[in-house]
Amino acid sequence: MSAVVAGPGAGNAVESAAPPVLRVADITKTYRVGGSVLSQITRRSEAGSHLTALDGVELHLGKGEILALVGESGSGKSTLAKILVGSTAPTSGDVEYHGAPMPARRDREASRRIQMVFQDPYSSLNPRMSVGAMLAELLTLHRIVPRREVRAESVRLLKLVGLEEDALDAYPSQFSGGQRQRIAIARALAVRPDILIADEPVSALDVSVQATILELFADSSGSSGSASSSWRTTSRSSSTSASAWR
Repeated sequence: MSAVVAGPGAGNAVESAAPPVLRVADITKTYRVGGSVLSQITRRSEAGSHLTALDGVELHLGKGEILALVGESGSGKSTLAKILVGSTAPTSGDVEYHGAPMPARRDREASRRIQMVFQDPYSSLNPRMSVGAMLAELLTLHRIVPRREVRAESVRLLKLVGLEEDALDAYPSQFSGGQRQRIAIARALAVRPDILIADEPVSALDVSVQATILELFADSSGSSGSASSSWRTTSRSSSTSASAWR
């Protein structure tokens, strides 16, 4: 995939004196295909080919900005998202956070800064934990608020995504697809990330609720001051767009 930033405000992030919240510089990702399994495990040289998933990607994301990355299937959008959250390492290139390189191995604080909302909300939620337990775990682990304020903060997060307090005692199986995605967004926002990445967040949802979920990203970006990247999604709430192609 190659990508280019375009649209309102795209150049401002580059020209501004302050560094962008997130900068992706010449990111390349290649995968080896073919050859024996042993050679792939040991990384010994053997005849085979390479698949280039990302090729020279350049992106800038400023505070409060929403970037929509669009492109055909297989153009590398999910691969880029995985690199940004630290689950996959790039072959070459750099990811910078506020002007400083992001380490390949993220500690708890580095992981907190960039959160991701996945396409399938049910698979990303623990079916054995209530919504309240999920939120409390994150709020406590990352020391977002004192323990005595955990429930109040959990209620605030639910109301932010349009759910009521009684949802705290319910489990993922008791919600619709749209409600689960709202919960997934609340979980991501619980740790107060600087960057929120959504990989095809509404493709599995009914058209009737897609616009509502997309507006939640716009509202969360404005209320928290975080930057937001929406993969495979286009909407009026996007302040900047980028195109991906092979």
